[in-house]
Amino acid sequence: MREEGDIEQAIEIVKNHHGIERSRQLASYHAKLAVEQLQCLKPSIAAQALTDLGDFVIERLY
Repeated sequence: MREEGDIEQAIEIVKNHHGIERSRQLASYHAKLAVEQLQCLKPSIAAQALTDLGDFVIERLY
């Protein structure tokens, strides 16, 4: 971002290529995957907190 208008151009590229939507999809995918991986943990307060955090991220995206 060295030239005048670089930021505006970057914003246009993100908008034109649905960058925000794609980022949300990827974040949701990885959060769901992370929550699934937590199933191998023994039930505990810590495991539940991690699951809740993953669920929070997924819900927060929409």
